[in-house]
This record gives sequence, C-alpha cells and structure tokens, in this order.
Amino acid sequence: MITLTSAKGSPGVTTLCLAMACASGRVLVEMDPAGGDLALRAGVPQSPGLSELAVRVRRERGTDVALEGFTQRLRSNAIVLPAPVGAAGVSAVLSGGELILPIAEALLTSATRVLIDAGRFGPHFASFESHEAVRIVVTRRDAASLGQTQALLRGLGDEHTRQRIGLALIDRGEFGAREVARELGVPLLGVIPWHPQHAERLASSASVQTPRSNRLVHAAAAIVSAADALADIHGRASAPHQNPLVAWLTRTEVSA
Repeated sequence: MITLTSAKGSPGVTTLCLAMACASGRVLVEMDPAGGDLALRAGVPQSPGLSELAVRVRRERGTDVALEGFTQRLRSNAIVLPAPVGAAGVSAVLSGGELILPIAEALLTSATRVLIDAGRFGPHFASFESHEAVRIVVTRRDAASLGQTQALLRGLGDEHTRQRIGLALIDRGEFGAREVARELGVPLLGVIPWHPQHAERLASSASVQTPRSNRLVHAAAAIVSAADALADIHGRASAPHQNPLVAWLTRTEVSA
C-alpha cells in the first residue's frame, strides 16, 4: 500500500495518484477527509466506490475483501474507487474516521495493490502508519510549500515512519529538486512536470486512453518504481542511517 499526502491543499496529489494508477495498473482509492473529486473530474458516478466498500467492511469486518465490485475504470484506463464529494459525505461514510483503520486493513489483505489518495496530512494518517509500505509526500518547490512540508516532516518523530517516506516534487518553484531533498532529509522519488493539459486528460471523460506521450504518466512510472524500491529495501531492514534509496539511485537517474 502506497499512500500519498501533502502538507497543504491542492499541490497535485490526486493528479499524481491518477498518473501512477495509469502507469502501474494499481487501484486508486480516494480517502481524503476533505472529500473526493475523482467523480466530478472524470464525469463518473460516485458509486460504486468508497461508500459501498465502507458498508461491506462495516458488516463483515475482518473478512477478505475483493475490490473488483467497488471500482470503476476511467477512460484513461485508471482503475479508481472514488469517495463521496465533500467532507460531510466522506465523514458519514467513514463514521467520523472510525472506519479508516478497518478499511486500511481490508485493503492490505486484498489481493490488489493499491494507491491511497489521503489528501492533506492530518490525524487520520495514524490509521495508515502500520499498514503503508511507503508514504509519498507531494509538494511544490516554492518557499511557502517547502516550509509547510518541512514542518510536517519535523513532526514525524518516529524513525520507523520517516524511513518509509519519499518525496515527489511538482516542477513549480525556484529551488532545485536535489537541493530540496537534501534539505528536507527525505529521499527524492521523482519530479512531476507541470503540464495542465496532460493532467486534464488523465481524468477527462473524453479521453479514450492515456497516450503513451503523456509526460505525467511517464514521470509517475518512475516514481512507482522508486517507491517499490524504497519499500523493498526498507522491508529488508537496511542498515541504520543508510539512505534507503542509495542502491536504487546508483542504477536509476532521477530528474533534477
């Protein structure tokens, strides 16, 4: 399970999640407490989705769940499990947050690899920490965004959690990617190009399929590989103080 979050609203988390879903074939699960926007962006119904999954988990807690009956395939070929629009709808579906942990457990035990769009970082992340393989923090490269991201990372005192965090940078801002990663002390998984047209195509109901030339999907594929490498190396208990992506970065060039 890979979760994606940010320190502030709307830096591109959902767009990156869509691109990663297109690139990897993994199911994108919307669990942003502020409300989902996949249904509106893609022009698809809110159901089936998180509402139906929550009902199933509530009734049959602790049993294996197959996600196929709760997902939708967008015209970009991304497979998604959309959340209700609006914070009130998501809160009602998740019983005020009580169902986040049971749903995370159900997702972990399913046979499907998933991406979690968790929105802005908040208290709900405590429910993911014991289940996520990697947490990707998404941020732009401007001073305000980086300041908030740095504050978020400093608040994560648990070393076990910090070792599983990677950074995805939106290519907007005045600071260099490697400089940012070095200052934040978090492995750089990749840089997402700023390309609004390609972002719109990922969720557009008029797009028959994701073009191979989509720059966001290409960049997202590299981030998926980097995240998998981080999860694999961390799972094999890398040595203390060793950058968990050193081995991977010696074989792969990450855009600066």
